Formats: sequence, structure tokens, C-alpha cells
Amino acid sequence: MSILKLLGRELMEEGWRRFVILAIISGLSGAVVLATINLAATSMRDVDVMVNSLIILIIAIVLYVYSQKSLMVMAALLAEQTVHGLRVRLLRTLKAAELIEIEGLSRNEIFSCINSEMRVISDGATSMMIIAQSVVLTAVTMVYLAMLSLVALLMAVVFIGIAAYIHLSRNRQIIDEHERLFQLNTEMMNGFGDFIDGFKEVKLNTARSEELTVRVGTQSAVVSSRQLEMQNLFSVNFVASQVTFFLLTGMMVFVLPLFGSVEPPTLVKITATTLFLIGPISAVVGGLPAVQRMNAAADAILALQGKLSEIKRWSPTGQAAISEFAWIGLAGATFRYPAPEGENAFMVGPIDMRIDRGQVVFITGGNGSGKSTLLKMITSLYLPTSGAVALDGRPMQGNDVVAYRNLFSAIFSDNHLFKEFYGIPPVDPKAAAGYLELMEVARKVTIVGRSFSTLALSSGQRKRLAMIVALLEDRPIYVFDEWAADQDPYFRKKFYREILPMLKSKGKTVIAVTHDERYFDAADIRFHMEEGGLQRVSASAGPDGNAPPAEH
Repeated sequence: MSILKLLGRELMEEGWRRFVILAIISGLSGAVVLATINLAATSMRDVDVMVNSLIILIIAIVLYVYSQKSLMVMAALLAEQTVHGLRVRLLRTLKAAELIEIEGLSRNEIFSCINSEMRVISDGATSMMIIAQSVVLTAVTMVYLAMLSLVALLMAVVFIGIAAYIHLSRNRQIIDEHERLFQLNTEMMNGFGDFIDGFKEVKLNTARSEELTVRVGTQSAVVSSRQLEMQNLFSVNFVASQVTFFLLTGMMVFVLPLFGSVEPPTLVKITATTLFLIGPISAVVGGLPAVQRMNAAADAILALQGKLSEIKRWSPTGQAAISEFAWIGLAGATFRYPAPEGENAFMVGPIDMRIDRGQVVFITGGNGSGKSTLLKMITSLYLPTSGAVALDGRPMQGNDVVAYRNLFSAIFSDNHLFKEFYGIPPVDPKAAAGYLELMEVARKVTIVGRSFSTLALSSGQRKRLAMIVALLEDRPIYVFDEWAADQDPYFRKKFYREILPMLKSKGKTVIAVTHDERYFDAADIRFHMEEGGLQRVSASAGPDGNAPPAEH
């Protein structure tokens, strides 16, 4: 079972041994309780037997309480250790992954595994241990039944076999339903994601809003229907197993005496034992849905781990930070996006470029020309398919890439703004206040400790907060992907005429993607991209080679 494979990773051999021992003690103590009560019930007039039976009963109950509680606590601990270990390994894998690999993953699949599937494993651990204990108790009780009557044992085995067959015959269908339900849940979450992420587009189009609402609602109804179908399967299995035991009890009373002489006291013990078996076997049958859900969750998690295991990674060896450099660039670098077989993949390059330290560099070009991809190549977020990223003429490879990336502070067009200042040393209050004033958001936001007081701002103002974070990082190279596009004309001018010169005066290198022709003169160098190719043009010329229009 997948769930055992998953749990086994967190449990050493000694842990499994303790689980088995506790399950055996729990099962044996339960069977001793039954045998002791049966003995006492047929020895009511024998005081010594009654006293000894009472002592044994108390000891058996104490052992049962200890072993059962220990099993449940260990199960909960194992489940939480497993879930924690899965989360930590997932984080480590994501941390070691490359951007292009993360972009190819399904965010909803990851979130579903972290949230729903791991919670199923956490919640179902106790049920799994109850089943394990019940299986042991059933086995020991069957041995006790054999001691009373082999014919009774044979009848019990036959009827339990029938119940097991009824369950197993439906088990494959239940497993298939679980897998399909997981897929349907993922599709439904994708629908909710479309609704929330595309809310502006949904709000502006009534037809789209209605169609999306109907579709997600239909998916929800299908999920509920499939869930009810599974519960119906579980109910049929449970009822069938219960009826089987009722019939078994009746057979012990009405049929067993036909196969030989059975003393009435023995028949009473056999009947009591049969009724006692209903408890543990019902626990097994009733707990199997939880175990099957756990197994389906484990399948989903292992499938995600399989995808993540394909991610290439390296372990940084503590490469020293790069403190001094004269220039960075690309040497014959190309990057080709993955594409299905038989289709042409978009490619950027080959590109040769050099950017000296302290320069302000603009990159221009039409939509889809490869500007954002070029920025990711320059920052080594996309490792070149061929060629190299170079620093002072030396190719950046292996562990060099980690230190190289730490030269950059970047604000991409789809930048994610963190409320907390992760990875930034304690903030100087005066410097923070100065940056808030520079970005003209001091009346809307404050910096408390190492975080912003709020992120509930317009897109342009959020980009200004991202600029503050970049300034607080204080790295040698700044990368801006159409940062000014979200700003009003006043602040756009401030960016080109005040903020960029300020960075240049501090010796910072600036690489910015822009469409603002009137400010091309703010750059030392301008590169123009077209269909994945790059050429250097005059810094003060527009895309057609003419001078930019004058400012007003």
C-alpha cells in the first residue's frame, strides 16, 4: 500500500517493532477479556475461579488501555512527523529547483497535496491503528474460537471470507473513484482559481461570469455526486458485513449443534465469541474507507514527489559572495522553451552582450520579442540552453550561479510583493522613512520592524513598495521589467529623472525593460529585441533610429 510506503520513510525498524508489539498486546488483552468473562459466566458458584477471573480481567483491561492509548499516540505522532517531513522535503525541492521547472508544475496540485491530502493522512492515522489492533484482536479471538470448536471456527472463517470477498470485489471500484475524485477536485479548484485570479475579466463580462459560475457549480455538483456514490459503496459494504455476522451468530445457535454434540455452556461461549467478533471486524470494515482515502492521498503525494524528483538540482557548497566585478554579460547564450514534440519552440539568442558595472541599460522591443526572457537569462533564473552567462569573462557554472544571482535585486512585471522583509537585515528606521518619502507612500504605509504595515494598495503603489524592498537589499545590480508602466506620468518621470540617477550615483548597475521613448536618453546603452534577437542601438534614439520626442 502506498500509505505504508509513505509512513515507512519516517519510521525506523525499532518503531515498527514497537507498533507490532503494542498491537499484539492490545489484541491479546481484548481476547483475554472475552475469555475471562466467558469463564466467569460459567463458574458463578466457584469463588476461587471468580476471584482469579476478576484479577485477570483487571490486568487485561489495564494492558488494553495502556497499549491502545500508546498505539493511538504513536500513530498521531507518526502521521504528523510524516506530514512535516513531506512539507520540509517539498520546500527543499522547490528551493533547489529552477524557475523553468517550477513554471511547469501545477500550483493547484501542489496546494491540494499540501492542504487536503496531507490533512487526510494526519486525520486518518488513528483509524489505521484501530484497524491494525482490530486485525490482531480478530486473529486471537479466532484462535480462542478454535479452542472451543473447530466446526465453529470453520463456519466463522467461511462467513468472514464471504464478507471479505464482498468488500474486496468493490475495493477496486472504490480506489478508482478516489483517483477520479482527486482529479475532479483539482479541476474544481482550477475553476475557483480562474474566478479569483481573473476576477477583473469576469466582472467585465457577464456572459463569462455566468458560464464560469455554471461550470464551477457543475463541477462542484459532480464532486458531491461522486462523493455520495463512494459513501454509498462504503454503506453497502458495511451493511453486508453486519448482516453476514448476524447470519453467522444465528448459524452458531441453529446449525452448529447439527454437526455434533455441543454442551450448552460451550454453545453460549461460542455465541458470545461470535458476537464479540462483530466489534473488531466492524472496526476494520468501518475504518477501511479512511485507510483507502489515506492510500489515495498517499498515491497523489507520491505522484507529486515523482514529478518533483525529476527536477534537476545541485547543492551549493558555500560559494563566497561576489564583492567585486567589472562587467557581466552573455556569451553566445541561447534559451529555448520546452515544447511538445513536433512543435517549434520559441528561442531567444544567440546573444552576445556586455554590461559594465555602474551603467544604466535599457532594453526595448515589442510584445513577445523575448525581453522578459532575456532578463531571466541575464539574472541566470533561466540557465542558457547553450552559451554562457559571464562575469568578467568567466562563465558562471554550478555553484558560481548561486553567488552570481545574489548580485541582483529584481522587480519583474509579475513581481510578488512580500509583506515581510525576508533575507534583509534589520532595517534602519531613518533609511526606511527616507525611502517611504522618496516613493511618496509615507502617508499610506509604515514599516514596522521588518515588514510593511499593509499591502492593500494600487498596483503602481505596490510596485513602489517593491522598489523600497530592492533599495533595502542594496545589491550591486538592479533589474526592472517595465516598472514605470504601472506609474502615473508624474512618477514615471521621477523614476527616470530622479531614481535612476540616484542609483547610478551610488555605483549601481541598472537594467530596465522600457517602452518610454521620451526617456531613452536616461540610459547609457540601449539594446533592442526583435523575435528573440538582440542588437545594440544608440541610447538616445527611438526604435526607428530617430531622436525621442522632447519632454513637455
